[in-house]
Amino acid sequence: MYVFRILVFTVIVIMIIFTFRVITSTTFSWSSKTQHELRALADVITIERAIHSFRKENGYNPNLTNAQINVQMLDPWNNPYNIKIAKLSVSNIVVAGTEIRNSVAVWSNGKNRKNEFGKGDDVTSWK
Repeated sequence: MYVFRILVFTVIVIMIIFTFRVITSTTFSWSSKTQHELRALADVITIERAIHSFRKENGYNPNLTNAQINVQMLDPWNNPYNIKIAKLSVSNIVVAGTEIRNSVAVWSNGKNRKNEFGKGDDVTSWK
């Protein structure tokens, strides 16, 4: 039963990400963001929402390591997304000294491919 829930969760996340990638692959543009940045932003928000949904529906955090999640989910620069999930009783988390008013933090290393923990060119779910 537990493995089935993890499988369902993973499939849902992949389907949502695929949908956002199709939407963001259209030829609209924002003057300050590249298509890669827009896609990464859509991905981090989708992953964050999927984790929140899982927590709400099941009453516990998904027991997936970043490595297991990232096998199928890479950012536009082919790096794994960074994911930090707080315990259920905690409403805020800290990423590299920065308090985030959310129980889930997801970020991409960005164009420079360096994990700056939400700073620099990283694309985050909380900014």
